[in-house]
Amino acid sequence: MDEDSSGRADVMASLGRALEAEPTVQRTLQTTVEQAVHLIPGCWHAAVSIVGPDEVTTPAATGAIPVQVDELQYETGQGPCLSAIRDHGLFVTGDLSTESRWPDFATRASRDLGVHSMLSFRLFVADDTLGALNLYSTRTDAFDRESIATGRVFAAQAALALSAASEHARAERVTADLRASQVHLAKNQQQAAIAVALQRSMLTELPDMAPLEAAALYHPAVPGAQVGGDWYDALVLDSGAVLAVVGDLAGHNLEAAAAMAQARSALRTLAVDRDRPPGELLEHLDHVLQRLEPDRTGTCVVVRLTSRGGGWHGELANAGHPPPLLITDRGGELVTAPPQLLLNVRAGLTRLTWDLTLEPGAILLLYTDGLVERRGRSLADGLTALVEAASTLDTTNLTRMCHDLLALLAPHPTDDVCILAVRIPRT
Repeated sequence: MDEDSSGRADVMASLGRALEAEPTVQRTLQTTVEQAVHLIPGCWHAAVSIVGPDEVTTPAATGAIPVQVDELQYETGQGPCLSAIRDHGLFVTGDLSTESRWPDFATRASRDLGVHSMLSFRLFVADDTLGALNLYSTRTDAFDRESIATGRVFAAQAALALSAASEHARAERVTADLRASQVHLAKNQQQAAIAVALQRSMLTELPDMAPLEAAALYHPAVPGAQVGGDWYDALVLDSGAVLAVVGDLAGHNLEAAAAMAQARSALRTLAVDRDRPPGELLEHLDHVLQRLEPDRTGTCVVVRLTSRGGGWHGELANAGHPPPLLITDRGGELVTAPPQLLLNVRAGLTRLTWDLTLEPGAILLLYTDGLVERRGRSLADGLTALVEAASTLDTTNLTRMCHDLLALLAPHPTDDVCILAVRIPRT
């Protein structure tokens, strides 16, 4: 490793340690801007712009000047910060007094506020833009190639930390809201509120995975049964690979639901940061759960889909989860890769990744055990029923197919059910 790379690795490690210790989103943001001044060459002041539902705001800055510069960008509708957010790029200027890309903003920023150099990075995780990291200096040409290289590493680490902190805060808010509802709601109303809150707050809509087609379904247990730790997820990674995930943490209470949110957030962050084979991702998730939820086990199946040689290739890792189902023109077939031990049962466990053959037009179905297991029916019988049902399904519309499958196998489930279906293109 050369000296520059080693230095940037030190920046990553130093920032990671600083951000990991912060308990709230606001403290994460404030530490980010303070560390930027300390670690990025040429940086005199720093601020973070966050994209909200209706506007862009500056919730954290190292002083009044960067706040005023950002407000000037929002007022004029132009500047490096807004360009980084809109155009998904990096923008640097060495002298605002001669800058022609943002004339209204640049003239006022240099004349009225004395800022001459700016460097702005988009903050993003996968395809989600969170905002921008903005660096300022009163000197001209303050940011050189080392500033840009270090800033790229810094912005990537800051975006991951911000995403993780936001997910954790959201899970805590959901848990707090649900606990409060216990005081005010009757038992049946309480369970309904729990199911709705979990579905809306923790299971987000699937991303655009074209040319793959996908659909997901979450169905809470029948009234009176407590919620659990079921989840589904899908991510489109920077490499173009698609990650499909279904998991289930043990427990049927609010604590299990909050633990599920932590596990889902951790796996998303690991996937974006590392983009490694599924087995390695589950190894890292084991480590996270051992630190955060040492007494809670669970199951999870992760499939990484990549386009290769005109077709699609799959890699699969299974931590004690029911086997995925492949639906082709010939019917249904269970993926026979041997499942390994449950999540979080042994420290340092090596998890294997298996290759998965994907025919054009095939549908990959991931699900939780609530679909195939119920009182009076063994898991083996449930899997047999699943394979038989696959040959009778109308697969034209994946969303309708998921609902039909639920109606066939678990019309009145006593456990939550998650289903994630992904169709491989025929051409």
